[in-house]
Amino acid sequence: MELTIILGLISLIIIPIEANPRSRNSRCGKVNLTEKAEKYILRSAEGLRKLSFIGGDGTNESAPLQVAVGEILYEEGCKPNYTYDFKKCKGLYMWFMNCGIYAPLYMPANVTVLYQNEENHTLTFNISGAATGIWNPENMTKEEYNAGSTTGTSCNFTVEVTFTGMFNYLVERTRGDSPQEDTIGIGFLESRDIGLSRRSYNQLSYNISGIFKHEITCLKKKQLKKLVKRVKKIKKRKVP
Repeated sequence: MELTIILGLISLIIIPIEANPRSRNSRCGKVNLTEKAEKYILRSAEGLRKLSFIGGDGTNESAPLQVAVGEILYEEGCKPNYTYDFKKCKGLYMWFMNCGIYAPLYMPANVTVLYQNEENHTLTFNISGAATGIWNPENMTKEEYNAGSTTGTSCNFTVEVTFTGMFNYLVERTRGDSPQEDTIGIGFLESRDIGLSRRSYNQLSYNISGIFKHEITCLKKKQLKKLVKRVKKIKKRKVP
């Protein structure tokens, strides 16, 4: 099952997010691996004509860039609230990635959550460049969220991604004895100040981190009746 990324309910309502005390503070943000490669190349060259993460230059041995996404790890004691009335309440599962990374690759992260204290659901979403992942199993609406009484739990999480392989580039002009075209290991893009750690010449790792929230919104009978009436009025207005 694919998670929605920054769509639907999450773009219509405001979700309060606590500061993550274990984040990298000012160094947190979105790392762009393509931009890092471009800056690395242009330190000794001008006029970038080609940058490829999927092939070599035809002469050097090279390995296309691949990515391995690790298991999502939650802080100790992180457990969603399952004590609510499933018939009267609806839940939202949200992952806010404060420290994220973009790479020109599909980066599937698998998350398993216990739904209504009965069965596990495994969800998949592409974390390349993602800021938010959300699972809205009961299709909660904006009106329900705003009208109801909301409680929730939140905790920090991390997930390590490891890039293995090389990238190829071609430039118009070089300085010194640098080649116009070359294939080099992804490990040379190490930048510890933004969280990129080199494991070897062709391997690089990064820890995505953020906050997981499980919110429960419950409506009383009076609220439900008012909500139904309000929705009906809105629908009538839209009818030509």
